[in-house]
Amino acid sequence: MFNGTLLSLHITNTLKPYHNLLHEGLFQLFYVHRGQLIIQVHGQSKILSQGQIILLNGLKKIQFQQVLNQDMNLYAVIFKEHFCGDCFTSIPEFRRVGQLFGEAKYGVIAAASSNQIKDRICEMENNPWYAQVTDMVNILNIFARDEQRTYLCSSLIPLSAATFRIKRIQEYVRANVHTIITLDQLANYVGMNRSSLSRYFRSKTGIGLINYIQNIRIELACDLLQQGRYPIKQIAYQTGFNNLTTFYQTFSKIKATTPNEFKNHLT
Repeated sequence: MFNGTLLSLHITNTLKPYHNLLHEGLFQLFYVHRGQLIIQVHGQSKILSQGQIILLNGLKKIQFQQVLNQDMNLYAVIFKEHFCGDCFTSIPEFRRVGQLFGEAKYGVIAAASSNQIKDRICEMENNPWYAQVTDMVNILNIFARDEQRTYLCSSLIPLSAATFRIKRIQEYVRANVHTIITLDQLANYVGMNRSSLSRYFRSKTGIGLINYIQNIRIELACDLLQQGRYPIKQIAYQTGFNNLTTFYQTFSKIKATTPNEFKNHLT
């Protein structure tokens, strides 16, 4: 436990302690040190495997499930937004952390930054509370600069909170998720040039455009897998992938499991 109730670190082999920790207003950084963890939010499932890290905040209807017959070891850092002071995220070098906090309501999953983050989380266990606060600031800064991060619930991004142009981008993606979407087509649709489109989308939503499109495709794929009516090859083409290999690679990157394994966990 470090700095009173502002921030705490837990290490456990069971999920029971976390049922009472997922309060709105608190951030939760989970690192699966060993085993697998299934997270379900609004009917969407995500399997976090060993080594994966996710940042959550304010997600309702969230459930955790330990994969049966697997030994699990889970690190959890629970903290408030202003654990390091009220002006923390207004400091120029930490403004990206403020953006990351905004994304946490969609469930942010680390990608390129995973190795750096997990090493620091493990080191926190033996550090005094004041060093742990510094460790956490460094972890969040690394996480916020991870351009390959993905999202547990990208489909929950509210269209009503976006600008008219962002609405048009998101509506176009949803309407054409079953086809190949090029940046040129999308830029032309919203009246922008290609070089500005991705920067504009990230600046307004905090999410990379390519990542957003990929997440929408894979969420549709998960819905189709849950229906159990279509073979995986057909689902790949129904969700806009032009070959099975790319579909498997993208699905595994976002869901940390293969389509076959995801389907098997549903039965």
